[in-house]
Amino acid sequence: MKVAFPIAITSDCRIGEIQALSCKEPFLTVLDDRIILKLDPLFLPKVVSEFHKNQDIDLPSFCANSRNSRERECNTLDVRRAVIHLS
Repeated sequence: MKVAFPIAITSDCRIGEIQALSCKEPFLTVLDDRIILKLDPLFLPKVVSEFHKNQDIDLPSFCANSRNSRERECNTLDVRRAVIHLS
């Protein structure tokens, strides 16, 4: 739940798409400023088209370079950090 809720509010995915995400390789790409999640290829979205089946979920990092205590508190809300911690 700690990871699913931030993914749900930072992406505009349906619940079925969120269930089809994986934090395992090759479905997860970790970059310095964001993560990219891919849908499981066996998942069929509500709108079945090549675009929707191959759509990447791009989630930016939130307060990645924290400079003070307030920004460090915001870093606990970072989806990228939570997904990396989970995987």
